[in-house]
Amino acid sequence: MKTKTFDCVEMMHKGAKRIHETTRNMSRKAELAYWQARAKELLPTTQPTAHHAAVVREGQTPYRVAR
Repeated sequence: MKTKTFDCVEMMHKGAKRIHETTRNMSRKAELAYWQARAKELLPTTQPTAHHAAVVREGQTPYRVAR
């Protein structure tokens, strides 16, 4: 039987406490700026890249899926 060396709930609580300590004295505007900056750091860019482009083989016509 494996023995866990960490506790997921404890880890979640530590992260929440760290964020609370960081943001507890911030105004709403400052907290919003904090979260926007964090999201910008963590989320990938949404600009299309080469690997998102559709691949069309020679002799085939491109098509679109109706939505």
